[in-house]
Amino acid sequence: MTIIGQRRAMPLTIATERLKLSDAGGENVETLHLLLSDSAAHTIGSGPFRDLRQTQEWAARRAVARDRFGFCWYWLRDSVTDRVVGNCGVFPGRTGSDEPEIGYLIDPLFRGQHYATEAAREVLAVARTCGIERLWATVRPGNKASLRILAALGFVEHHRTEDDQGTLIYLMSSGAAQQRPSPSLV
Repeated sequence: MTIIGQRRAMPLTIATERLKLSDAGGENVETLHLLLSDSAAHTIGSGPFRDLRQTQEWAARRAVARDRFGFCWYWLRDSVTDRVVGNCGVFPGRTGSDEPEIGYLIDPLFRGQHYATEAAREVLAVARTCGIERLWATVRPGNKASLRILAALGFVEHHRTEDDQGTLIYLMSSGAAQQRPSPSLV
């Protein structure tokens, strides 16, 4: 297993009962763009993306995070049909590489089947075994489904900020709030 700093690199493939998770780096950018350009799916950051170049840059940032920090962004495939249902992973995000963010995006056709919860639970467990002690998530207040998923995973609200798209809620993995103060946030 690769060691990066004081952490182990996340494995490039993992699995749950219903999903196969594999590093998104080797996938077709056009497939990724279908998700990232969908306004119903990509509701955070600078999404939805309007052109393929934005998706290519997004994928390149995830590859740098994998190579530099050992983080992994996974495709989520149904283990029976092998169809891509979304993606999930860990990235430096707004909170930086010492305390990265977890994120997920599920194709609207597959929502309501608890794929995000299942994948994020596994990614969270893997991240912890690799030495990532605290994970963050950022969510818009209107994304009630994502807030429910994060609550089910034990994330708690830490604070809120405003940006050019409105309010952004910062949540952290539970128990971490008592361990140490929040990082400098941009």
